[in-house]
Amino acid sequence: MVSQSRYEALLEEQFWNKIRNKVWGMIAIGLSVISLLGLLGFGSFLESKIEKQIESASDEFKKSSARSLFYSKLLALTSARYSLALNEFRDDVAHVEEVSRKRERAVLESSREKNVDIENANELSVDLRLFLEQLRLRDDFSPVFEKKIDPMKWIESNRYSPMVPPTRAIIEKYGSNSSMYSLTAHPFRNGTLGGEVLDFKFRMVSLQAFRDTYKDLELSFLTSDDEPKVPSYGADEYYKIYVKKLYLKRAQALASGYLTKEENALYKKFFDFYDFDHIGI
Repeated sequence: MVSQSRYEALLEEQFWNKIRNKVWGMIAIGLSVISLLGLLGFGSFLESKIEKQIESASDEFKKSSARSLFYSKLLALTSARYSLALNEFRDDVAHVEEVSRKRERAVLESSREKNVDIENANELSVDLRLFLEQLRLRDDFSPVFEKKIDPMKWIESNRYSPMVPPTRAIIEKYGSNSSMYSLTAHPFRNGTLGGEVLDFKFRMVSLQAFRDTYKDLELSFLTSDDEPKVPSYGADEYYKIYVKKLYLKRAQALASGYLTKEENALYKKFFDFYDFDHIGI
């Protein structure tokens, strides 16, 4: 008669033998399936699928990188030109303010010497002075356009008062086969108060056009799924032409809505002094 402990040991051995046989059977089936799939080309098929996915991901990354680089260059170009133009504009506004203050001090000193009372020694009206001060601090001129604030109405009595020396500008002129630069008198900045203020109006239009162009490019980069293609030859010029088209469209729209009919005609006629290539230089 088999003892209880011996009986349990036999059962345990029988149990593990069954488990071992099943495991080896599954391994054998697995190896057979793998061998069969290998013979049927499944391994090559799997490798091909993986390679295609890697290639697709690589192409998508290249497109995304190229698109980011494209818009980064456009935004950098627009921002740099805008910053230059804005700083130049602020300096010119500050210069007119400083000239008026110096003249005011001179008139007051002269009046004290002559013992004459002068009610207002500053040739700039209070409204114009406040407006110029705001211009010097602004980088967004849209409120001026929305309210259609016209500083020309504040200089009727002294429109032709001399303020600063006349300005000469360098303009690029294009010929049939080449281009050349020429130093020419600015059509509006003739040294008078009226000329300076009119130029400020025109430059506000151009500055806001720069700002809006930047926002257009930024929005397009964030929301569109376009795939811009840049030629390998003349890429720098391509970027400039691309931005100039957007800038011109914005400038024309702003000018039509803000400037008077006569001013808009002058702005278009002498746009060379306010286009993308000139302003801010």
